[in-house]
Amino acid sequence: MKKFVALLLTISMLITANTFVFADSTETSIGNDNYKQQQEQKEEQVVAFLSVADPSITKGDTIKIIVGLKKGTKLTNAKLTVENTDLNKEFDIAGTATDAGNMLFESDKLDSGCYSVRSIKSDEYSVDFAGIGIKAQFGVDTVVTDLNADAYAVDSSEDANDEEDSSAVVVNPDGSTSRISGGTIGEAIEAASDGVLQSDMYRSGRKINIVLDPGHGGKDSGATASFGGRTFIEKNLNLKIALYCKEELEKYKGSCNVYMTRSDDRFIELEDRVKFAKEHGATVFVCIHNNSSSSASVHGATVYYPNSNYNPQVGAEGGALAKEVLKQLVSLGLANDGTRIRNSESGDTYADGSLCDYYSVIRNSKKAGFPGIIIEHAYLSNQSDAFNFLGSDAALKRLGIADAQGIINYYHLTQMDYSPVFDAKYYLNKYTDLKNAFGNNEQAALKHFIDCGMSEGRQGNDIFDVHFYKDNDVDLQKAFGNDWSAYYMHYLECGIGEGRQASAKFDVISYKTRYPDLQKAFGNDYKSYIEHYINNGREEHRDATPLKYNVNFVSDGKVVNTQSVLCQRSAVAPNLSKAGYALSWDKPFNKITSDITITAKWSPASYTVTYDAMGGKTNSPSKQITYQGVYGDLETPVRVGYTFNGWFTAKTGGNQVNKDTKVEITSNQTIYAQWTANQYNIKYDAKGGTVNSDGKAVIFGAAYGDLPSPKRAGYTFMGWWLDSSSEGKVDSNTIVDIASDHTLYAHWQVNSVSISYKAHVQNIGWQQAVSNGKMAGTVGRGLQIEALNIKISTKENLGLMYSTHVQDYGWMNNSFNGQISGTTGQNKRVEAVMLKLTGSDASKYDIYYRVHSQNIGWLGWAKNGQPAGTAGLSYRVEAIQIEVVPKGDTAPSASHDGYNQNDARTFIQKSGSMPSLNTNISVEYQTHVQDIGWQNVKKNGQLSGTTGKALRLEGVKIKLNHQPYSGGIKYSTHVQNVGWQNDVSNGQLSGTTGKALRLEAMKISLTGEVAKHYDVYYRVHAQDYGWLGWAKNGEAAGTAGKSLRLEGMQIVLVKKGSDAPKNSYNGVVSNKDKAFY
Repeated sequence: MKKFVALLLTISMLITANTFVFADSTETSIGNDNYKQQQEQKEEQVVAFLSVADPSITKGDTIKIIVGLKKGTKLTNAKLTVENTDLNKEFDIAGTATDAGNMLFESDKLDSGCYSVRSIKSDEYSVDFAGIGIKAQFGVDTVVTDLNADAYAVDSSEDANDEEDSSAVVVNPDGSTSRISGGTIGEAIEAASDGVLQSDMYRSGRKINIVLDPGHGGKDSGATASFGGRTFIEKNLNLKIALYCKEELEKYKGSCNVYMTRSDDRFIELEDRVKFAKEHGATVFVCIHNNSSSSASVHGATVYYPNSNYNPQVGAEGGALAKEVLKQLVSLGLANDGTRIRNSESGDTYADGSLCDYYSVIRNSKKAGFPGIIIEHAYLSNQSDAFNFLGSDAALKRLGIADAQGIINYYHLTQMDYSPVFDAKYYLNKYTDLKNAFGNNEQAALKHFIDCGMSEGRQGNDIFDVHFYKDNDVDLQKAFGNDWSAYYMHYLECGIGEGRQASAKFDVISYKTRYPDLQKAFGNDYKSYIEHYINNGREEHRDATPLKYNVNFVSDGKVVNTQSVLCQRSAVAPNLSKAGYALSWDKPFNKITSDITITAKWSPASYTVTYDAMGGKTNSPSKQITYQGVYGDLETPVRVGYTFNGWFTAKTGGNQVNKDTKVEITSNQTIYAQWTANQYNIKYDAKGGTVNSDGKAVIFGAAYGDLPSPKRAGYTFMGWWLDSSSEGKVDSNTIVDIASDHTLYAHWQVNSVSISYKAHVQNIGWQQAVSNGKMAGTVGRGLQIEALNIKISTKENLGLMYSTHVQDYGWMNNSFNGQISGTTGQNKRVEAVMLKLTGSDASKYDIYYRVHSQNIGWLGWAKNGQPAGTAGLSYRVEAIQIEVVPKGDTAPSASHDGYNQNDARTFIQKSGSMPSLNTNISVEYQTHVQDIGWQNVKKNGQLSGTTGKALRLEGVKIKLNHQPYSGGIKYSTHVQNVGWQNDVSNGQLSGTTGKALRLEAMKISLTGEVAKHYDVYYRVHAQDYGWLGWAKNGEAAGTAGKSLRLEGMQIVLVKKGSDAPKNSYNGVVSNKDKAFY
C-alpha cells in the first residue's frame, strides 16, 4: 500500500536531539493488532503529536513530554507509559492539561537508561504509539543519538513483501508544492531536504546581513565554572568567540554585512536582541553560547534551530545551517552532541496553532521572518571541554572561525564582489548561446561567468572590457599573458583601487574628476564611484568616458614630445640626456588636469662617490660631488693592524684622489683605500714546558709561519693558543689578527685516556679488542658486525653511552661502558652507531668514530652522539674506528691508520629526521593476569592489571628504556605458597605463570648510576583494600600473611628532588595511605 507524509519544507528536525513526532490517522495503515484494538475502541485518532523536550537528561532532572491532542479532545486520569529498555521495566507518568488543550507529562523519578515512549491511557482512551506510527526515545544518564528518522510514519503493512512507495510533499518558498519519492520514508525526507537546500545554491548573489548575538552580558554572567584556580565566565567567553567570528566573516564583506548585538560587557533583554536584528534587516540571527550541566561528564557541542511549524522555510534553513556549523565545531575535536530543536514545554503555540519553539530568540526570529540558531560550543562544567576548547584566546579564536566557516559554507559566501565586472542581463543579452541555455536565470549566468566566462575572455558588463584592460596595461601582459581570468581578478583585487581604466568607454578617474558632488561623497574610494555609476550614474546620464589632455615637452626651445594623457594620470617624460648635466622639468606632470607645456631644465649633475675601505671602516659610506667641481674633504678610514696610504681609483695602483682633485667623471664612482700592514712581536709561554725560542716578529694579516714545538714530560703538546684556556688555537697557517704585541700559550694533554672496543662479526664471533683509532671488524670480506662492546679507561671522570641501529629492530636501548649493544646469535646486522661521553669531564674531550658501510666504504668521522652509518638502506656495518681527543683538537684524518675515506658523509638515511641518543627514560611493565594471560605493555604510571574484576596478578616483568645513566631496575614479588622470591631484573619474570598462584606484594628498586638520579614509585590494587599508598625504592607494596591477591599496579619514575606522585594520579585514587599491610 502507499503512504504519504506531508512535510513543511525539509523536516531537518528528523535528525535532531529533540524528538518531535506527527501522526496522521487517515494515512497510517492498520496492520498492527494493538492498533486494530484501538480503532475498535475509538474511531477517531486522538493524538496529533508527541514531543520530548530534552532527549538526554541527568538522573534527578525532570523529563518533560508533551502529547498534542486533536482539537476538542479531553483526557482524565491520563498516564503515559515509558519503558526502560536497558532494564525491561515500565514506568507510568501522570499528566496535566495545558492551556493549549494538550497534555504535559513530567517526572524526576526515572532510573538511568534508554527509554521508549510506549502508550497513553486515560478514562476515555488507550493509545499505543507504535500502532499509530510514533516512535520516540530519550535517555537518563544516556545520550540518545539514533532517533529513528522513519518514526514519522511507521510502515505497519501486514505483508512485508508488498512493494512500497514512500514520498514527501514539499512546500516550496513560493508557496507551491511538489512530491519527492524515495525507497523509504527516511529517503523521501532526505531527498526533499536536498531539493530545498539546493534551490538557494547561489546565495552569494545577494549580500546577506548576519547578526551575531553574544549571549548574556552585564549583570547576567551566564554559566560559571572553576578548575584548578581558573574561573570560566560564560558571558566573557561568548563575547570573545563572537568577536573572532565577526573578524573572520568580515573577510567576506563583498557577500555579507556583520552586526553584533553587543561588543562589550552589557546586559540586553532577549526581546531587544531580536529587535536589533530585525532593525538591521537580518538574514540570520546567530546566538553565541556555552553550555553547563549538573553532570561533569557531559561534554560536546550542540546547535539549536527552529522547528518546522508556522514558518517552515525558516526551520529548514536554520536546520541546515545548524548542521553545517556543528560539522565545523566537531572538526576541532569537540564531541558531537547533535543539532536539536526544543519545543515549548508549556504548550504555547504560534498564530496558526502549531507548537512554539522553546527559546525566545529562536521563536521571535522566526516570527520576524529569519532563522535564529543557538550555538552551545562546549560545556563549562566539563573540565576537558573548558581547558581544551575555552582555556585560551587561541582556542576561542578557533571556535569563532569554525562558527564563521559554517555560515560561510551554508550561505556560499565569497570574498569577491563581481558587480564591477558583471551584470547578468548584459551578459545574457550579449551572448546568445548563454541566453538559449539559461534563459533569464541570473544565478546560472553568474555561475557560468565565474566558472567559464572569465577564462574565455567574455565581457561581463558594459564598463569593463578585459581585452582593452590587457592591451592597455603592458605590465599586466608580462605577468598574465593570455590568462583572461587573471586580468579579471587583478582588476577586482587591485586595478579598481589603483584607478586603472576599465575600457575604452569607461574611466573611473575621469568620472570622479567631472563630478565634485561625487568627490565629496566618495573621496578616493574608486569602487564606490563604479557602484554609483552602475546603480545611479548611468540613469542620470552622467559621463564616464575617458577625459584626456595634451602635454607638450620642450627642451632648448623645441617641442621634443607630445602626448595625450588621461586626466589625473602621469605623462611619460621623453628620454633626454647631456653628459655631465642633470635633467629636471619646470613643473610636475604626475597628475594632468589640463592641456600643459613642460620645459626641460639642465644643471651640473651630482654623482655619488662610494668609499671602499678595503677592510677598514669609515664614518660615512659615500658623499656627493658635482660635475666640474672638486672632491672636497674625504673620509679618513681606520683599519686595525694597518696604516692608511690614501684613496685611489683602483684597488691596487690607479690614480690617487684627494680633496683638491677636479671632478671629471660623468657617472657614480667608487674610490679604494690602500694600506700597509703593521708588524708586531709575539712571545711564547710554554706553560710548564721548555721551548728553544723566546718569540718572533709577525706581520698583521699574514700567517704566523713556523712555530716551535715545546716539550713536557708526561704530556702531549696540543698546540699554541692565544690564551691559557681553550680559545683561539694558532698554527703556522693561522692569520695574524691581533693588532698588538701578544703572547702564545702552549696547551698540553695528560696521556691517560684510552678507549677499547671489540666487534662480534658474522661467522667469526667476538674479535680481540682494539683501541684508540684502530679498526675493529673486517674490510673486503662482506661480513656484518652484529654487536659491539666498548669501554673507556681513564682517571678522568669520564663514562660512555652508546646505541646501535640493528636490522629489523632500529635503534637499541642505550648501553654503557663495557656493555654489549646489538645482538648475537640472531644474524642481525648493525647498520649505524651513536657514541657519547658522559661524566663531569666529558666537556673536555671529543669522541670521534667512523664506520665502513656496505656498498659505500669508509664514511666521514662523526662525533659526540652523532649517528654514523646508514638507516633505511639495509647496509651492514663491516668495520669501525673510535678515538677520544681533547676538546677542540682536530678530528682524525680522512686516511686515519691507513684507511682512506670513501664518502665525506657521516650518516646516510633514506628518509626522516636526524636521529640522536634517546635519553627520555621510561619504565615499562607487563602483568600476567588470571584468565587473561600477559597484558599489553604499560608505562610511566599507566594501570596494568584490572580493577573491579577480582582477577589476580600472577607475574610481572619490568624494565627501563632510554636511560641516560648506567644501571637498571630490580624487583621481587611475594607469591602465594612461596613467599618472597629472589630479585630479578631488566625484563625478567617475577612470579609464576600457569600455576594459578597470586601475587600478594612486590618490591622495586633502581640500581647503578641511574639510582643516584631517579626514585621509583609504585602502588598496587589489593583485594579487599583497593588502591594502597605509594611505595618507593625497594619498599614493600601490597600485603603479606592475609592471602589477598594483587589485582593492578602502577609504576612511576621521578627525578631526585621532585615531588612524589599524588594520591590521585592518572585517574586513580588511593583508598589507603599505607603501601603495605
